[in-house]
Amino acid sequence: MLVATTAQLRTAVQTLLDRCEPSLTETEKKSFSLVLTADFAPISVVRSISQHARREELGGFRVHELLAGGGLHFPPPVVKPRTKEYIARIEGLKAAAETRKYADLVKDLTADQRAETERQYFGGAALRGFSSIGMGWSALAGGLAAWFTLTKIFRLP
Repeated sequence: MLVATTAQLRTAVQTLLDRCEPSLTETEKKSFSLVLTADFAPISVVRSISQHARREELGGFRVHELLAGGGLHFPPPVVKPRTKEYIARIEGLKAAAETRKYADLVKDLTADQRAETERQYFGGAALRGFSSIGMGWSALAGGLAAWFTLTKIFRLP
């Protein structure tokens, strides 16, 4: 997380660099110097500045005082591009979810009730000539194929 560099923060850094330079490491000197010119600084650097100021007894440089009047900056999230493999996996998961949903819908029905439900759900004309068990899965596959085709054509979610 980044925080806005305030006048108090820049004053604390300048005081630290002027009075305590021999006790600072090279990494600390570099990170503290960047705070003088940057608009934002990592919160870890601000904590380090506050700790050094208290250790050196410079006083008045607590984290909340250094950040008073500033704001927070959250970098935008990194969005990965969608690959063909990812899209295919999502479509497969959606198809599996639809299959599970339909199976839950008809699990308590008798064979006759199931055939009637399938006729209502998928339409009777497309199901002629299939056995009761095969009819359900064939119709389901046909319905899913039609659904996927329409989502590709109309770019539906």
